[in-house]
Amino acid sequence: MKLNIDPVRCVRCGLCQSVCIFNNISLDPEVHETETECFECGHCVAVCPTGAINLKIYKDLNYDTRNKYKTDKLDVTYDEYIDVLNRHRSIRYFTKEEVTPQTYEKLFKCLDNTPTASNMQDLDIVVIKSDLYEFTKHIYDIIKTKASDFLTIRNMAKYIENPDENQNTLLYTGRDIILLFSKNPQDTTIACGRIEITAQLMGLGGFYNGFIVMADEIDHEKLMEYFPEIDSSKHLSCAYIIGHPKIKFKRPLPPRKVNITYK
Repeated sequence: MKLNIDPVRCVRCGLCQSVCIFNNISLDPEVHETETECFECGHCVAVCPTGAINLKIYKDLNYDTRNKYKTDKLDVTYDEYIDVLNRHRSIRYFTKEEVTPQTYEKLFKCLDNTPTASNMQDLDIVVIKSDLYEFTKHIYDIIKTKASDFLTIRNMAKYIENPDENQNTLLYTGRDIILLFSKNPQDTTIACGRIEITAQLMGLGGFYNGFIVMADEIDHEKLMEYFPEIDSSKHLSCAYIIGHPKIKFKRPLPPRKVNITYK
């Protein structure tokens, strides 16, 4: 039983029943769970017009199911959203201005309702703001086996031998790294996309770093030695270097053709 249902508030409209993909809600003789299945997607909560349903997992959270938002349309138009996407460029050069904890708190609000497998929201986020040399060295010790394939990795060796923050080819001038761990790589992909766009709207910027993720692919166990607080069954699927952009771009690149097939 995963729902709290208030029979007094319930008006028996049947909307909760209609959106439950596992037929876990019955109105006969009064609204109740059938105990068929429930993966806590929250659709019944979101559709209820009177706030009669709540998920038990939110009992200890500051979550009011009776809060509402506009359901007719978004405040952002299609053209405005496409413009935001077209303005995006990867940022590799940053000012020295700190990304504060308050800024991160605001940024990560974009993850409050991130769609994930079975709505588990099973993400772990690590923000690395210090010990960048030690972290870079840890990553390099794992991915150096691929040095013959990548100039970036070969240049990392020079930084390891002679540390200079301006010569760290893993981060460029970045000082903050957002790392996302999950059991399902698709979950982190969705979350990273939200973080990227929200950061842009907040005047921040960054770039995805495939070399850090590569470390997980090469030797997951060794990578996780750096993160004893994270469940080792979760994998690092996204690394985003973030900061305040030093450069402003004047125009987007011409879009490349995307192959779309309908079958």
